[in-house]
Amino acid sequence: MYLHGVYTPAKQPKAIALITHGYAEHADRYTPLVKMLTRHHISTYRYDHFGHGKSTGPRAQVNVNDLVRQHYRVRQQIQEQHQLPLFLIGHSMGGLITAASTLAKPDGVAGVVLTGPALGINPSLPGPVADALYEAGKLLPKIPASPFDPSGLSFDPKVVEHYKHDPLNYVGPVPLLTGSSMAALGKRVVERAPHWSPDTLIIVGESDEIVDQKAIHEFQQSAGKAQPAQPNVDLMTIPAAKHEVLNEAEGPVLMALIAEWISQRCQADGK
Repeated sequence: MYLHGVYTPAKQPKAIALITHGYAEHADRYTPLVKMLTRHHISTYRYDHFGHGKSTGPRAQVNVNDLVRQHYRVRQQIQEQHQLPLFLIGHSMGGLITAASTLAKPDGVAGVVLTGPALGINPSLPGPVADALYEAGKLLPKIPASPFDPSGLSFDPKVVEHYKHDPLNYVGPVPLLTGSSMAALGKRVVERAPHWSPDTLIIVGESDEIVDQKAIHEFQQSAGKAQPAQPNVDLMTIPAAKHEVLNEAEGPVLMALIAEWISQRCQADGK
């Protein structure tokens, strides 16, 4: 198995951010965010999930639980190689993976940023149904579960067209294993939200119909409630924005906000 990754160092770095992309896309789509973070002295690492982009594996056919384990291994490697505060940034499925990885092993995480996290997907499924589909998906992983419409990504038609014609993106139907493992894992992450520990910024588009916004609100409201020292978990809803908030008109402002959010936490820690 080969995972394609890119490390981008910043001058006099005060932190390093691990950027985790979403379903059916790839890490190079986050180059504008990387450039913004680099200007703010934040180094970055990004990689293509198994089955995505330049990494090996059947296209977009994955068990998301395996991707969570891969994410933690990447986190470990970063922490071994860089003595810097580690921040985790995840979009959509990458947001779900980031959240699950953080809940399982929160050690060494200085803060988390989630954009349009797939803590629930549309249409929403009851827990037992999601679990049953997941068991079926392990037996019949390739079966198409649902279509994927890129028009739900952004109000900008150029973003949508570029997505459709990017050869590193997958534009076919969602495989059953991928969709079902995502739905089942999202349920578990929301259930375990009271055990959440790091400060977190969540950004969602008001017109995002790809993810279940009710699940995101439930996560935000219960995150950290079981912790002695409760973290700050802030939710920003962006008007006139769809799923890919960083690719909407407000994208540059939001990327600068993310960089400043990380910088503020570095200053608070005396970095």
